[in-house]
Amino acid sequence: MRFSAIEVRRHHDGRAAEIIIPGGEFNMRTARELVVAIERLREDRSLRVVTLGAKGPDFCTGATPDLDPVALAADPVSMLSQLRVPTIAAVRGACRGVGTELILGCDVRLGTPDIRIGLAVDGPMGEPPCWGGLARLPRAIGSGDALRMLLLGAEFDAEVALRRRLIHEVVDSDDDETLQEWIKRLVAAAPLAVELAKEVMHRGIELPLAEALRLEGDMNHLLATTDDRAEGLRAFFERRPADFAGR
Repeated sequence: MRFSAIEVRRHHDGRAAEIIIPGGEFNMRTARELVVAIERLREDRSLRVVTLGAKGPDFCTGATPDLDPVALAADPVSMLSQLRVPTIAAVRGACRGVGTELILGCDVRLGTPDIRIGLAVDGPMGEPPCWGGLARLPRAIGSGDALRMLLLGAEFDAEVALRRRLIHEVVDSDDDETLQEWIKRLVAAAPLAVELAKEVMHRGIELPLAEALRLEGDMNHLLATTDDRAEGLRAFFERRPADFAGR
């Protein structure tokens, strides 16, 4: 894939995709290219994991005046959150506004010690969050801390963000080992099991417990019939790494 604002790199024999946004201000061109990139990745059945990072010292300092959310063909955060594969956000420096909404659309988040994460209702241009931030932020950190951030403009540093589970691990700026270890684990995992587990978790959290348990049981019955399940059993008894095909 070739873009002018973002980059998309493939690793691990094409099974891992890395989306790199410019960093700093987030403009309309970046938003449009992000939508196209995610749409193409969504159609790739060989994909196992997607990471989202940025160039430069800041992940995202906010939107430029030309960013018009309603003019986009789709909401890139919703598209990101609906990818069947796990998604990882790698955050550094300032992460504000649409940047915070983007990382909230990812499944897990890494941050460097210098991060400052914010999402205000009355941002620099007087516009509220437009890509699901009002719904996702309180689900991630609780309504009290979300209101403090949204209404009062509070920003979380690395220590507070980790404590509130807005990020899941703090890593040194020049330390890529944790991210690569996560990617390696996800690339090697059974893709159908990961995909269905992610779907059941996201759907089940909105259901009564009994219905969520039934959904989980249905998932396990379905997985028991797959080629990947048979391969996993063969690999276990033959004491070798499994070679999952996603079938």
